[in-house]
Amino acid sequence: MDVDRRDICRQFATHAASRGARPCAAACERAWRALSRCLLTLMVIAGVFSRSPARADELDDFEAARAVFEQHDFREAVARLSALLSSPQGPPQSSVIEREARKYLGVSYYLLGNSEQAKLQFELLLRLEPDYALDPVRFPAQVYETFAAVKEAVQQRSLAEAAERKKAPAEITLSETQASALRTWLDEDHGYWEVERRSRWMAFIPFGGGQWANGHMATGWLMAALSVGTATSATISGVLHQRLADETPTSGEIDSARSAERALRVVNWASLGALAVVAIAGIIDANVRFVPESRRFVRQPEPPVAKDLRDVLAQDAVDADSLTASAELGQP
Repeated sequence: MDVDRRDICRQFATHAASRGARPCAAACERAWRALSRCLLTLMVIAGVFSRSPARADELDDFEAARAVFEQHDFREAVARLSALLSSPQGPPQSSVIEREARKYLGVSYYLLGNSEQAKLQFELLLRLEPDYALDPVRFPAQVYETFAAVKEAVQQRSLAEAAERKKAPAEITLSETQASALRTWLDEDHGYWEVERRSRWMAFIPFGGGQWANGHMATGWLMAALSVGTATSATISGVLHQRLADETPTSGEIDSARSAERALRVVNWASLGALAVVAIAGIIDANVRFVPESRRFVRQPEPPVAKDLRDVLAQDAVDADSLTASAELGQP
């Protein structure tokens, strides 16, 4: 909606003049100015103890510019406030003074009819403090509505940029050294070593148990096979010997029965002896080659970001091949 800025300035001046015509209103105006100056001074003093202390002349320059603004000399206010914000020493060191200066500069531009510069100053103010609120009683309604529109537009733009950053994948650029290091890292096995402590008593388990506990699987299986073989031989020879002892041979079979009984007894004793030797040998071997702890490498699953990095490296390789082919063909 087009607004006649001269009418706004006239209303602003008429409103101020009417307040000055009434003694009570004039006293309130003077009290308001004194209170505003005290509050601004306190905020600047507080800024001394923050990261952005104000220069000694900043407050005086700002108060002089605001006094000109209160006298409705908006062109002079623009000149003074612009000089304050574009000082050769840089912008005001106090963020409080910079915010207030941009507020009055934006209002001055608006009252002079330069709405684009006014919106720019309001936007710069909102970048310093996104939640800044303009006093709707202090300034004309048109100024307040313009500031509110700029504030809403800045907030919508910030939300859109945040959503775009969240949606768009991050671009990764790598130098050749970084890419080489990244390929090496991706090709390595990533994980941790799992250490298991072993008890010494495990070495006294016979028949291959001690070897298995030490991690000597082949020796353990050999001991187990010898143990099973000798135990089987001892069991079979013992059963046959007992069966032969329970039989009653005839007079013609006595000699052969005695020979068979003697052979089975020898085989049984030899098998039992061999079983004992295997058990003792297994215990000795397990204690001599005792391993107090075992280490096992546990591989960790590849993180999801590794796939993205591989895609980046693959795309870099494709781009490099494309550039090489273009160079060979003489194409740019």
